[in-house]
Amino acid sequence: MLMEGDGVNSKAVFWRNPIFYKYLLSYLFVLIIPLLLIALFLNQYFIQILQEVAVQNNEHSLQSVQQTLDDKLREMNGIAVEISSNPNLLPHRITSDMYDAMTAKEELNYTLTNGFLEDVLLYIKGSSYLYSSTSTYSKKMFINQIVPYENWTLENFVSNLEQLRMPAIRPAEKIKNTSSSHASLHGERILTYMIPIPVNSPKPYGVVLFLIKDATIQQLLHGAVQDSEGSVMLVNSERQLLTAYNANEEWAVQAFQALQRNGDSAGSSIMRINGQRYVVATVQSGQTGWEYVTTTPYMAVMSKAIQAQKQSLIVISLVLVLGLFIIYISMRYNYAPIVKLFAFARGRLGTVLTSIQQITDGIEVISEDREKLSQKLESSRTAIQQHLLLSLLQGRGGTSESLIEQGREVGLMLEGPVYYVMLIHVHRLNNMPIAKRQAAVESIEQIMNAFLTAYKADLSDKDGFVYIGVTDSSRAEIEDRLMQLIAPIAKVADGEVALAMGNLYEDMNDIGKSYIEATTAINYRLIKGLNQLIPFHALGLEQSGAHWYPKYAIEQLEAYVLRGDLTGIKRIVTDVLNQMNEQHVNLYIARCICYDMINTVIKALFLKDGRLIVPDSPDVLQLTKFETMQEFAQLMEELCSYAARQADDSEQKADQQVTSWMAYIQTHFQSAEFSVPSMAAHFELSVSHIQRIFKERTGCTITEQLNEVRIQQAKKLLVESDMPIKDIVCEVGYYDVSSFIRKFKQSTFLTPGEYRKHHAGRE
Repeated sequence: MLMEGDGVNSKAVFWRNPIFYKYLLSYLFVLIIPLLLIALFLNQYFIQILQEVAVQNNEHSLQSVQQTLDDKLREMNGIAVEISSNPNLLPHRITSDMYDAMTAKEELNYTLTNGFLEDVLLYIKGSSYLYSSTSTYSKKMFINQIVPYENWTLENFVSNLEQLRMPAIRPAEKIKNTSSSHASLHGERILTYMIPIPVNSPKPYGVVLFLIKDATIQQLLHGAVQDSEGSVMLVNSERQLLTAYNANEEWAVQAFQALQRNGDSAGSSIMRINGQRYVVATVQSGQTGWEYVTTTPYMAVMSKAIQAQKQSLIVISLVLVLGLFIIYISMRYNYAPIVKLFAFARGRLGTVLTSIQQITDGIEVISEDREKLSQKLESSRTAIQQHLLLSLLQGRGGTSESLIEQGREVGLMLEGPVYYVMLIHVHRLNNMPIAKRQAAVESIEQIMNAFLTAYKADLSDKDGFVYIGVTDSSRAEIEDRLMQLIAPIAKVADGEVALAMGNLYEDMNDIGKSYIEATTAINYRLIKGLNQLIPFHALGLEQSGAHWYPKYAIEQLEAYVLRGDLTGIKRIVTDVLNQMNEQHVNLYIARCICYDMINTVIKALFLKDGRLIVPDSPDVLQLTKFETMQEFAQLMEELCSYAARQADDSEQKADQQVTSWMAYIQTHFQSAEFSVPSMAAHFELSVSHIQRIFKERTGCTITEQLNEVRIQQAKKLLVESDMPIKDIVCEVGYYDVSSFIRKFKQSTFLTPGEYRKHHAGRE
């Protein structure tokens, strides 16, 4: 037992130990380095992003103003088109009759629906008047009294209108004292937009003038300013200042000089004007060629970014203080167990330790000894577990109490009250690569442990697993859990599975019965299929369809194979398999029907071609190795596909044979010894086979074809030569002249002599 003084002394030694300071410095390093990196990141990258966002927002606002003003100009162009197409506003109407000129006011009343425009006027070139929605003015009256421009004289006004060929805008100009009808323009600055009509005409006959208050334009430009110190300038394609918000002409000149120094590039950039940094954004209209320029003090744009930078530094400082506090608490409390460990080691070993490694070495020795002992115990425990489980499956147990006690000693919790055996069959598990199979087995065991209380018995089943289940649930609940196991097991096994379950028993000595029942049920996967649970109690072993047999369907199958009808074959196989499941046939009858169908297909192949080419045919032994009806259907489909290929090959071969037979007849017809048996012997075929194929392919017999060839040759000799008929008979392969004459007359309805005379007369 340690004394209090010893504990205090050990604690004092520990605080003087370099280990304490090593870990303290490591904590400080882990805290400070990330904070420094974060601070640098915020100061460089994050602030740069905020700057780019602010500049882009400034540019987007300017683009919005440009698009709005372009829309207004398009509206004015549309009004000009309407005026030029209005028959009531044609030159000969409004200049020839003062009444029509007065009615033109109603046609020009566009300002009522367009608050952007102050007034719309129409001028016909060569005339003396301007027409508006309010009145008709002479040119002198308009320029001197109605809208007296500060710098636009009557002579320039008339000259500009008469010579106008393209749309033009006059910069904002102050209006002097006006008449009462336009008193609202007194002291205002006005922009005048002029469009010759007809629009785009090389010889316009008039001009439409749109009067726009500069205040209206500046109200639009104000939307592009992000700060009270910012300014917006609008210039035409010749960079003549049309109007500006919060800027004068001198400032515009300085701004454009700065733009020229930076290459007149569109977009946003930071430049110096009068020694100060400004964010300058430039947007050019593709419609008019006008430029929109904003200048905003750099510090005004970056005010939010600078504020965010200050806030981030405050947050980092707070995090640093909080981190230091947490380090202090951690060093004070979390290292207390190490202090006790040093004190314990000093008391046990009788020496002061300055390194944890000395304590670690002793702990490692104890741990290694403990691990070796655990491994020995675990290896023997597994063997005992398997021995006990196999004894239960074989029915060689004892009393339930002794079995439960034996299981508890080796980690098997066999306290019932109900027991059952479950089999898991993984399709083609043994065909998997070793590594993949081992991984699948481990995954299945993990799934089983997660879902059920069941213990695996290591038997010699290559494609399956045997589990003894212990439960207090009902049969329906167990079956529901087992159904939930199918999908995850199939996924980890990367294949199809089948689960079978024996009946539930309360006595542990009946586990062997449940095992036999589960084994019987798993074999019924042939009929029931994979990816489902097959409980023994649901098999219905009374077999209501024990005397059912699909005789007619198998006869149809043979007919479809002979015809090479793959669709019909697949339909017959599917129908038979479905009926087998509906009739509840037993395993023996089911396999007999399957073997009979295989035999029917193979027999049909022999009947069709007289032989079966073994090297190209499917593995006949493989046809008997099926575990489910789905596998059987797939094997049948492969076999029937082979039959179809055989049929195609036979067709091609028959065509080739007939061609060679015809050539043989053409070569040997002159021989009186020619016969079908000799021809069959030449080609190493049976007489019946060669006669059947020849008849099917040509529509006539070999003898008929031979006679036809001989008759055609005789016709040729009768016409082209003077040979006696007797010699011609011998030349074409006949012995008997009378027989030849009879066959010749049957073919041509003439005797050989008559045939020669008939064709000689034609010549």
